[in-house]
Amino acid sequence: MKLKLDENLGYATKGFLLERGCDVVMVREQGLNGSLDEDLLPVVSREERIFVTLDRGFGNVHLYRPGEHAGIVVLRPPKQSSRRIIEMLAILLREVPLSSLDGAVTIVRPNRIRIFSPNPRPNAM
Repeated sequence: MKLKLDENLGYATKGFLLERGCDVVMVREQGLNGSLDEDLLPVVSREERIFVTLDRGFGNVHLYRPGEHAGIVVLRPPKQSSRRIIEMLAILLREVPLSSLDGAVTIVRPNRIRIFSPNPRPNAM
């Protein structure tokens, strides 16, 4: 899985994901720190990477519609520490098929994962 970590995520998070076989780059490694959200997401999409962030604004499915980007994962830990962030990513990787993150907006909380898919399932009859 190809990921890009926002500037609010650190090297411990990158190391955790690399150990699990993910292809990870960081916003700060590409000199994109301080970029506006609307400027950053097209770069991430061109790279076909899922964007991982703590920025709650990226969870707005009206601004960042599922299917109009490679995917967004918004982490919502109760406290922003490397340990908590890694715990949440471990839950995500364990509980969710990675293919379901493609093009989706995914909100990860300690007790709940919500995936806004670009291809919602039709209502059951």
